[in-house]
Formats: sequence, C-alpha cells, structure tokens
Amino acid sequence: RRGQAAALAAAARAAWGVELPVVPRHGGDARLGFLWAGPEQWLALAPDAPEPLEQELRGKLDGLASVAEQGDGRVLLHLSGPRARDLLAKLVAVDLHPRAFRAGDTAITLAAHIGVQLWQVDEAPAYRLLAFRGFAGSLSAAIVAAGEEYGIEVLARG
Repeated sequence: RRGQAAALAAAARAAWGVELPVVPRHGGDARLGFLWAGPEQWLALAPDAPEPLEQELRGKLDGLASVAEQGDGRVLLHLSGPRARDLLAKLVAVDLHPRAFRAGDTAITLAAHIGVQLWQVDEAPAYRLLAFRGFAGSLSAAIVAAGEEYGIEVLARG
C-alpha cells in the first residue's frame, strides 16, 4: 500500500527473515521467495506452503500490502542443464552472460513473444520462467523447439 514500503519490508524481515528486493532480484529461500515485479511490487512464491500462501501473507502483512492470489493463473517452468543459458538466449532479449545476469537476478521480458518473468535460480545455471497459464503450451513448444539442437529432455511435474 502507498507509503507502507518501509513497514512492509520490516514486516517481511520479521515474519520470514526475508529482505524484499528493491531491484530486479529474487529474495528469500526455497520455502518462501519474493520476486521483484516493479517498484514496490513483488510476487510471492511458496511451492510447498502448508496453508494457502495468500492467507499467510494477509495475516502477516495486514494493512501494509494488497494481496492477490494468482497461482491458478500462472505456469512455472524450470530450465536447467549445461545448455540452458544457450537455449534461453534464443528466446529472450536479456543479456544472460554470467557477468550481466547472475543467480537471483530477475527480468520481466518476452520469451518467444510471450510475456514472462525470468529469474536465474543458481549458477549451474538453472532458470525459472513464470507466464500466464493460457500461454503455457505455446511457451513450452517454443522452449522445446529452441532446445532441439541441444537434446532437450522434458520432465513433467504434477
């Protein structure tokens, strides 16, 4: 909420030990992470949360942030392997060189003309792409096509 950025950051630090990123970065850990999504905007991610994440966020950030659940409207794709950077370089207009884009960095960009939020998970490198669910098939097809020359392997996860 307007004017609450400092209080919100303090509440996130107190509740989860997380620093909310103020630049295009990922903050947090595997249990709960926050992706910078614009000035004073974050996407919260908790893949194995025991209760709905929205409830936890509302309970701890009441009055400091507007919370909207978006989990059913997005798809999360994970890319890893020795040629993951090369594959993504064919799809995005982001400098993925290790000097320019490192673990924890995020970008809101286009991948094969589809809006995505991309972030580098680790130095291996592994990446995650978050896109609107309606574009999942097209984005997956573009990734497979871009990865054919590298022997891409698709692993489904339910």
